[in-house]
Amino acid sequence: RLSTESSFNEAIKWQRLFGGSLIFIGAMDGRKPSEPLRENQIKNIEFLKVIDRTDVDISGSKYDVNPNSPMFGKIVQYKVKMHVGSSYIEMLLHHTRVIPFFNDPIPMPSRLGVEESLKYFGMSSLQSVYEDIRDLGGVTQTTINILYEFIISRIRIKDLKKILSMEGGEAAIAKRLQVMNTTKSVINGMVMDSEDDMGRDYSTVAGLPELIDRFMLKLAGSSRIPVTRLFGRSPAGLNATGENDLRNYYDMIEANQRNRLMPAIRRLVNLICAWKNIKKAPEITFNSLYQLTEDEKAKIDYTTAQTNQIYVNMGALDPDEVRHGTLGLSGTVEIEEATEEDLNSLNPPKEEERQNNVGR
Repeated sequence: RLSTESSFNEAIKWQRLFGGSLIFIGAMDGRKPSEPLRENQIKNIEFLKVIDRTDVDISGSKYDVNPNSPMFGKIVQYKVKMHVGSSYIEMLLHHTRVIPFFNDPIPMPSRLGVEESLKYFGMSSLQSVYEDIRDLGGVTQTTINILYEFIISRIRIKDLKKILSMEGGEAAIAKRLQVMNTTKSVINGMVMDSEDDMGRDYSTVAGLPELIDRFMLKLAGSSRIPVTRLFGRSPAGLNATGENDLRNYYDMIEANQRNRLMPAIRRLVNLICAWKNIKKAPEITFNSLYQLTEDEKAKIDYTTAQTNQIYVNMGALDPDEVRHGTLGLSGTVEIEEATEEDLNSLNPPKEEERQNNVGR
């Protein structure tokens, strides 16, 4: 109902694009948004509102200046713009009612002359790749210009200098070229004087593909995204699969999940648990980014079966234990058959049924 996944996805995009963002939690506890949230009095969570860094007025926000406070140096009340149609309203949001998203911090020596909100939230992810994007765009545009001039017609006209030096010479040359072009389109040939000559010069494109690939690799390196994923191309080279690049990329994503996404999700889950009066918050885990192929799954199952067979032959395990999955290897779930006593403990019989069972 809260569209949590969509809201978090949007917040992360603004975080990487602008350097930071906020998620305003619409928790109803009877207080104003500028006042601290009372988690034990939450009646409902109505909405999640995403606010990007450009709508946060850092200069109008309030900082904690108490050195003994755990929030020292951080914002305790954010001044934000809430857009309503073509206009907006300004309001204060207490830090307990928002989930902040911070991007890569700006080094201290580079903070002179930088916007205050960038100092607080962080710089845009485009900052580190901007020059590489610009260079690749320049190379691409240069290649397009070369293709436009890939074939250049070369026409030799006798006494060209002499004709141009005469009065009306330029008009005579232009008319002559116009006639040549007209006859070319009509008879698919060209009418020229017996002493005129025409040829074609071709531009060379040798080395251009390799040059473009180098700039693509440079951009992929600065963005830390594999070429196969960034440009949607197949791995190139002998025995190249791109698997190592993809694994490194997934490792980076998993690190961002732990360090940046996990605290934000845990904050929201804890508030929902306080709202629903759930004593113990559930454990949060992320799905694996790497999906096993059918061959890889078959190899794991085959290795597990061989291991189980060795244990059975050694007498360390009973075949029934392996069959029921009590070994617990390779992520299998431990399963045991439920007895009648176990079922009765889950659904205790009524008193009359218990007396009849005792009689029987």
